[in-house]
Amino acid sequence: MVFVWFRKETEVKAAIERRMEILEVITRQGKARVENLAERFNVSSVTIRSDLSFLEKNGYIVRFARFGYPERRRNC
Repeated sequence: MVFVWFRKETEVKAAIERRMEILEVITRQGKARVENLAERFNVSSVTIRSDLSFLEKNGYIVRFARFGYPERRRNC
C-alpha cells in the first residue's frame, strides 16, 4: 500500500509567499540567518532551511556557512 500526502493549496501558497519574502530580505540585507528568518516568519528553522535549499537549488541564492545566505546574481 502506498500513501500519498498532498499539501493543501493554502499551504503551498504560504510557502511560495514566504520564499518570495525571504528572497526580498536577503536581497535587501545581503544576508540572513536561519534563526532570524524563522522568528520573523513564525516557522521552524527546519522550514526555513527547506526554503533556503529550494531557493539555492533554483539558483536564487548561494549559501555560506556562518555568514548567512547572500543573493546570487543571475545571468540574464
